[in-house]
Amino acid sequence: PLLGRPGCDFSFSGLKTAVAQAVARGAAPADVAASFQASVAAVLADRARHAHALLPEATALVVAGGVAANAAVRAALAAA
Repeated sequence: PLLGRPGCDFSFSGLKTAVAQAVARGAAPADVAASFQASVAAVLADRARHAHALLPEATALVVAGGVAANAAVRAALAAA
């Protein structure tokens, strides 16, 4: 629901619960994990594009912490 929404804010509130419920309903954990990773990468890239539209003079985006080690997130942000 965040993709394409104006602004730069985002929240992953409730995501852990949704993942746990999907697995409890019988979804394959590997499929849930892959979908989770793809969704998070897409949302972060979308928010980065919105931030750049608001601040086109910005020349850098800093990604830090554990998320910075995720290749899919880095690739999505690089493409954005």
